[in-house]
Amino acid sequence: MTPEAAPPRPAPAQLRWYEMEHIVTFGETSGAGFVYFAHLFRWQGECRERFGCAYCPRYMGGLTGELTMLTSSASCEYLGEIWAADRILVRLTIPWVRLHFMKGDFAFYRTSEGRENLVARGEQMWANVHRDGSTFAPAPWPAEILDACAHFGTDLTRALT
Repeated sequence: MTPEAAPPRPAPAQLRWYEMEHIVTFGETSGAGFVYFAHLFRWQGECRERFGCAYCPRYMGGLTGELTMLTSSASCEYLGEIWAADRILVRLTIPWVRLHFMKGDFAFYRTSEGRENLVARGEQMWANVHRDGSTFAPAPWPAEILDACAHFGTDLTRALT
C-alpha cells in the first residue's frame, strides 16, 4: 500500500479571503485626523475572531478551556493614511498551517465609488496550545479549524494533526 500523495499547495491566486468591513470613527483618529496605528492591530484581531466565530464556533467557544490560541507575532505596514468615515475592508488569508502554527495575512483596502485602494498590510502568527495553569504545550489544530482553512485554500501539508 502506498501512502497518499499530499495535496498540491494552492497558488496564492487560489487562496480565498475572509472579509470584514469597518467604518472608521473619529474615536479611532488622532487630532490630525488620521487613524492611530494601533487600531490596525485591533482590526486584525477582530477580523481573526470574526473568522473564527463564523467558521470555527466550537473552537472559539472553547478557548477559555484547555486549548487556546496564542498570537506569537504580529506586524503591520502603513501604505497610506486612513481617515475618519473611510470604509475599510480587512481581508484575511491563511496561506499555511505548519505543525501547531498558522499564518494569517491581512490586507486593508479603502473603498470608495467601487474602487479599492490598498492602504495597509499585516500578518500574524498563531499557535494552538494546551494550557495547564501557566504552562503551554504545542497542540494539533482541531479538525474544525483545518476544515475551515482547507475551504479557504490553505496549505495543510505540514499541519500537526
